[in-house]
Amino acid sequence: MKSIAVITLAMGLLLGGCVSQPMRSAPQTLSAQQVEQLFAGKTVESVNRSTGITSFTYYDPDGRVLQSRLWSQRSGKWTVKSNGKVCLTFDKTQCRRIANDNGVYYKLRKRKGEKAKRVVAYRSFHDGNLLLGKNQAWPKVSHFRP
Repeated sequence: MKSIAVITLAMGLLLGGCVSQPMRSAPQTLSAQQVEQLFAGKTVESVNRSTGITSFTYYDPDGRVLQSRLWSQRSGKWTVKSNGKVCLTFDKTQCRRIANDNGVYYKLRKRKGEKAKRVVAYRSFHDGNLLLGKNQAWPKVSHFRP
């Protein structure tokens, strides 16, 4: 009886070492074409990882962008550079890389001498402009109103 227990334990230890863990791939930065496909014509929900503030942004294929957060909207422009950086222009222009980490997308900020940091996490992507009603005009403000 004791030998069966020892054999069972030995088999368990042996087989336990054979169980493979899922491989986790490194985050991949997106190309310009991938960024265009991901954002154009979509309303995107995102969260700022340091403040926790959620934003909803519509990326019109014509280059306009509309963003809503904390009961206020602003409008501006968006473009994608050939290196894959998405650029948003409201009061000023900011360009960032987008990374895919196993199906979760992030906006990255890289400062000189630092590693890229995940500053925004994208929660969802929905077709169409979900921020404006049928007869509602596109706002002309480039900053959020308090």
